Amino acid sequence: MGFAGIAIGLTVGLEAAFMGPITGASMNPVRSLAPALVAHLWQHQWLYVVGPILGAQAAVWIYRQLSDNFHDFDPVQ
Repeated sequence: MGFAGIAIGLTVGLEAAFMGPITGASMNPVRSLAPALVAHLWQHQWLYVVGPILGAQAAVWIYRQLSDNFHDFDPVQ
């Protein structure tokens, strides 16, 4: 329970240390869009816009399935 911060920090650190230099990708969409704006390189930038939107929609669908159509939330407590 107390290791969530360490796990998240290690995941971000490992991604930045290894995958960033290999692929040139970043975990922050704005960090990728700003250099593309300056360099006028737009070839793969659509991924940084579409990816978070599709990821959020997938997360809602999965949560809906796991929570029995949002019945685990009772706003009247």
